[in-house]
Amino acid sequence: MTGVWQDGRIGTVRGNRAGNGRFGITIHRQEDSRFVDLMEHPKPYYASLLDEVMNMFATGKPDVPLSETLEIVRFLEAANVSRETGQVVRLADDFISIT
Repeated sequence: MTGVWQDGRIGTVRGNRAGNGRFGITIHRQEDSRFVDLMEHPKPYYASLLDEVMNMFATGKPDVPLSETLEIVRFLEAANVSRETGQVVRLADDFISIT
């Protein structure tokens, strides 16, 4: 899945259907690139996510703004449409396309 934004940023998500069960992210910037191994922390990633969800319920304040959450959902929905149809899906404003 690849997303291209109007300001030139590109986001790519890749996955394995079988084999390696580890995952992480690589952030590429003008100055350098950095790999973040999301599984190296001793606390399981899902437990950390649940901590943040519980904190949100307790405080009523999410760590991620609603507008950003909606953008993520739009991105994933467009990716699903693209996967099903094989077509480029264009989104308004910040998102250009998902292929």
